[in-house]
Amino acid sequence: MMKRGFTIIFALLSAHLALAGTISYDVTASGTNFSITQAETKECDMGCSFALPSFQLPENATASQYTISNITGQPNKIAFNSTGGLTTTLPADTIEIEYALPKEGLKIAKMLTKTLNVGQNNIVVQLDNTGNVDLEEVTVQVNGDGVKTTDKMPVSIQKGKSEFATTVASITTKGTVDIIIKAYSKDRMLAQSIETITVNGPEEQKAEAPKKVDAEYAQQKTDELWKQLEEYEKAYLTKKAEGYNVPDVTGTISEAKSEIKRLQLDSEDMTEEAFNRKLNLAAKILGEISIKLGLAAPKGIGDRLKDNLTVIATTIGLIVSSLTAYGLAKTHIGQKKQ
Repeated sequence: MMKRGFTIIFALLSAHLALAGTISYDVTASGTNFSITQAETKECDMGCSFALPSFQLPENATASQYTISNITGQPNKIAFNSTGGLTTTLPADTIEIEYALPKEGLKIAKMLTKTLNVGQNNIVVQLDNTGNVDLEEVTVQVNGDGVKTTDKMPVSIQKGKSEFATTVASITTKGTVDIIIKAYSKDRMLAQSIETITVNGPEEQKAEAPKKVDAEYAQQKTDELWKQLEEYEKAYLTKKAEGYNVPDVTGTISEAKSEIKRLQLDSEDMTEEAFNRKLNLAAKILGEISIKLGLAAPKGIGDRLKDNLTVIATTIGLIVSSLTAYGLAKTHIGQKKQ
C-alpha cells in the first residue's frame, strides 16, 4: 500500500513538473566602475518567486542597482517585487514570475449571414482567438438537417485577434434549420455553437433583396489588401536597390492602389456578392505583382557589362558633343579675328 501511494505521488509530481515552463533571464548587478551579469534558468508553472543570485563583487564594492534582461520562455510577467519593474536597488528583493502554459482558445463570435438559399452557399463566421498562442489552419465546419460542408478555407489567427473563416455548404432543406458550427485548428476542435438559419427555396430567392456586405468584414479584407500591397512595394524597391533584374511593376502597383481605394470607398453601398467580386479582382492584381517579383534575379556579368557600356557610351557622347562644341566655337572665334 505504501509503495502504491508513493507511486501515485511520484506520478502527480512528474505530471506537475511536465507542465512547468522553463524561463531564462539575466540579472546584472552594477555599481561604481563595475557591472556583473549572471544567467538564471528557472522552472515555473503558474506563480513563482526567486531570490536574487549571489554575485562575486569587487573588494569593498556595493551594487547600487540590479537589472533583469534577456528574458526567454515568454512568461506573462517577470518583475522585481518592490518595484514591479525590471530594476531594483534592494539586494534582498525577489523576482516574481507569472507563467501561463500554452493554451489554445477559440470563440465563434458570430455568423455573418443567417438567411441562405437552397444550393451551394458561402458561410462566413467570425472567430476570436481567446488563447495565448497563435492558431494555424483554422477551419469551420457546418452540419444540420440537409446542410453539409463541401469545402473549407483555412485561416491563421494570432492570439488576441479575430479573423473571418469561410466554409462552403450544400443545403437541400428549405425553411428554418438548426445547424451546428464547429471550429478546428488543424485536427483539434476548439469551439462549437448552434445557430438557426432561414433557407429560401427557388421561389423565395427571386424576390429576395441582395444582401449588403458586412462592414466589419469589408474593412478587414481591404486592410489585408493594403498590407499585402505595401509589402510588395517594399520588396520591389529593395530588389531594385540591391541591383536585381526585376520586371517593372510600378504600373501594376498603381492599378492595385486604385482598385483597393475604389473598393474601400464603395463598400458601404455594395452587396456581398459585388464586394467579393471586386475583392477577387484586387487580389488577382496583387497576384500579378507577386508573380513578377518572383521573376527577379541578381544581375549577372553580362547585365553589369551592359550597364557599364551604356554609361561609357553616354560619357563618350558627352565628350564628343563637348569637343564638337569647342571646335565650332574655336572656328567661329578664328573667323571673327580675320
